[in-house]
Amino acid sequence: MQTRLFTLQRTTVKISSIFIQNKETVMKRIFLLLTVCIIQTLAVSCKKQNALIASICFDSNIEWFQEGIQGMEDASSENHIKFISYNSYYDTGMEFQLAEKLVKSHIKAVIISPIDYTKSVPAIDFLKKHGVKVVTWNTFVNYPVDSEVIVNSQKLGEITGTYLKEYVNEHKLSEVKAAFITNNSYTIAKERCNGFKSAVQSLVDSKKIIVKAEINSELTEETKRNVRTLLNDHPDIQLIWCWNQTTLSACLQTLKEMERTDILICGTDLTKSIALEMLRPNSKVLAVSVQNPYLMGYTALENALNTIKGKDVERIVEIPVNLYTSQDLDALEEYIAR
Repeated sequence: MQTRLFTLQRTTVKISSIFIQNKETVMKRIFLLLTVCIIQTLAVSCKKQNALIASICFDSNIEWFQEGIQGMEDASSENHIKFISYNSYYDTGMEFQLAEKLVKSHIKAVIISPIDYTKSVPAIDFLKKHGVKVVTWNTFVNYPVDSEVIVNSQKLGEITGTYLKEYVNEHKLSEVKAAFITNNSYTIAKERCNGFKSAVQSLVDSKKIIVKAEINSELTEETKRNVRTLLNDHPDIQLIWCWNQTTLSACLQTLKEMERTDILICGTDLTKSIALEMLRPNSKVLAVSVQNPYLMGYTALENALNTIKGKDVERIVEIPVNLYTSQDLDALEEYIAR
């Protein structure tokens, strides 16, 4: 009995020893596997860091830019790369400082809406000379970049004028007292305004539209002040056209504050909030053209990534423009849902 017990104990000890040895082997293998996984993860992380893309825009507090940046964020998420966004706040000095900051952080590509055609050149030049890929969108700069994502600004303004012309003729209106909120600071602004004015010139010539004032405006508070002054000086205004989303939104807000529900509005740069306003019963917002900032941002990010990878990209990508009217409620609802 004792011999059997002793043999059983020796067998148990031997089995336990084998188990412990196997366990140690398994643990070593697990440790090695985890080490390999960590190294691979770090390698992927480094690749992502190397593919870092940044955006510089005027002001991401503006809804139009928010939609564009959302497109960039979605494209970066789908491609599993890191993306960051900065504001230049309409300051070319800040724009250059951001360019320096991004070069120091080893950025690979920058998507930028240049503030000024000539004054933004130093920032773009600095980026390019340090090997950074540059994709512009929304605005232009007098410097060769890797890719441009644009719209036909002339057409963007023109289609609002064409619709207004049809509206005035269809409703047999005459001597409509109008004000145009325009801008001559940017190439795209000039093109939009020229496109609109050329489309309605026949209405002006025939006095179906009488232009009481043309106001140069850009920022929100500036526009609100200008609209108040305009309506105090010309209380008989019946129509206002606005050259971009900021002036259009500011104009709508001012009209609400002044309880002027009798003035027709049209302009460029449709956003979700403006589309919602157009859906309201008896809305006075007749028509707003749109650039599709989301698609512009999405396309710009993809082009920036492709330039990093050394792939061929289109030098100029033109995003189609569209027009939304208060008469086509289904289209507005579809725009908001999208």
